[in-house]
Amino acid sequence: MATTPDISRAWPPDDHYSLLQRCRSLYHELWFRLSERIRWSRQPYHEKPIGCLAGLTSWQIARINELQVRYDLRFETHYGQHTALANYAYLDLLHQAWTDTNRPVPQGGVVADVGCANFWYARTLHAFFRPATLTGVDVEGFRLYPTGYSRYDAARGYIAGLSQTSFLVANYCEVETKADVITAWFPFVTPSPVLAWRLPLTVFSPERLFDRIARNLTSQGLFFMVNQGSDEAAIAADYGRRAGLRLVDRWVHPRPLRTRPHPPVVTWWTT
Repeated sequence: MATTPDISRAWPPDDHYSLLQRCRSLYHELWFRLSERIRWSRQPYHEKPIGCLAGLTSWQIARINELQVRYDLRFETHYGQHTALANYAYLDLLHQAWTDTNRPVPQGGVVADVGCANFWYARTLHAFFRPATLTGVDVEGFRLYPTGYSRYDAARGYIAGLSQTSFLVANYCEVETKADVITAWFPFVTPSPVLAWRLPLTVFSPERLFDRIARNLTSQGLFFMVNQGSDEAAIAADYGRRAGLRLVDRWVHPRPLRTRPHPPVVTWWTT
């Protein structure tokens, strides 16, 4: 029988990180602070559209065709192979999760996405929620890519042409803006992924993050969260409850459009 992880030992407190973790964090801190100080930006970066997806199985093709008809979009006309398929995978998760649980999709409201990276999936959220406004928030906005463009440049390219859509460089723990829907895709709830994404542990504060999410939800607002596997979902759920969030529903993706090491676990929360 599966057991719930002991969250009290899921990660060490700030003063008990290993020496290796501390060293990696200091290294990432240097580059993080440097990029935020320089704030390098050229111009919006736009991917070269692939036009037609390749290397898909028959069931992937069928599923993507269904999504194209249902949402009247073709990501491959905007992005390369990797980003287009990733967007279909996110849209597939959203569609199946809400359909399988018979939940009404809250459309036309204020939507905020927490930890959006370069917001490569903004078009997916825009198509699904049809928001009045859509804001992607990420703490690291000026990471420099090998192409010479920054994350900020990429984000501007991904949100181009999407009405009332913006990219905000900020620590969401400090954002005080109400939203009808808040989404978080694979938020950091343990330190290892933070370091794996080359971020310093100084930005890792899940207690504050979930508290801010709870505070920023409108009275009838909904928090939609996706976690990697049941263990991570259990840790995230504990943070949610501590912040005063109330679990509404839970769903596990039976067959992700893109292979993942752990099945995505979806949860809905209110205050």
